Amino acid sequence: MIDLFNDLNPAVILPRCSDQRGLIDRQMKGIEMDLLAPLEIKEAVEGVIKLTHITGKFATALIPEPVVNRPGDVVDVRIAGKEILSQHPVGELVDGYFQVPIGKENLLNHTGPKKQFEYVYYSSMNPYHSDFIEYDILHS
Repeated sequence: MIDLFNDLNPAVILPRCSDQRGLIDRQMKGIEMDLLAPLEIKEAVEGVIKLTHITGKFATALIPEPVVNRPGDVVDVRIAGKEILSQHPVGELVDGYFQVPIGKENLLNHTGPKKQFEYVYYSSMNPYHSDFIEYDILHS
């Protein structure tokens, strides 16, 4: 059995929350927990997502393989604190990542600098929160 607080792979789990909102929320509840590594947007270049570089209707969020994962796991994805994808199946693992579609329309609705992306990974309906990553979302 995996001890989630002592046996985690540091390459996958980050030590503390850099998201002050999340850290304060967990401290108020008396919970100290590590965060999953942030997602990556496959189409981003040097921290910038250009909507003109996304072919089709979706960008691809790469969710790093968490230590705990099982068939049937799902994920929620948020941009700037707003949930844009809810309970989406993670699918198959490819090269250490689950690939999750992010609608181009959702990116269009969040254009601007330093938009925070984060996710919640549910394994057997237990939530595991990620650290955030910031991307600039530009029209072109």
